[in-house]
Amino acid sequence: MDSGGASFVGGWTHQPVYCDGRLYCGVVPMGFPFFGPNTDFYVLDVTTTPADAAFIVDHVGGCGSSPAVADGVLLASGASGLIAFATRGDVCGDAGSPDGRLTIDDAPCFAALLVNGNASPTDLRRCDFNEDGVLDSRDVAGFVAALVGD
Repeated sequence: MDSGGASFVGGWTHQPVYCDGRLYCGVVPMGFPFFGPNTDFYVLDVTTTPADAAFIVDHVGGCGSSPAVADGVLLASGASGLIAFATRGDVCGDAGSPDGRLTIDDAPCFAALLVNGNASPTDLRRCDFNEDGVLDSRDVAGFVAALVGD
């Protein structure tokens, strides 16, 4: 990727992952020594251009090497090891039932996050069912639909 100047993601030693219109790509360490774990991880919307504000979907520091998607879970490694990112629907952050689906046990966690009103970026990845960037009552219908398997 070339943003018209120096690229901030990828590099000749990096292999990004493309899935569902998104490019998952790490940032290589700057300076010496060049070889080491990626320092940052970006999710890019390839349906837009680098000049578009919506191009960068998400950013996480401290990881980004060797991204992979397995069973719907995004994985990347960093200096502290392998990181599995929260997925939408994993409300409690425990991967729900053994088959990865929501269970009734997720309802109290979801309700607590709604009442708290202070959703972290991880909470949003897990619970923003309508994908508007806010965790609020408008996400309830999506939660219920996911819970009943609709």
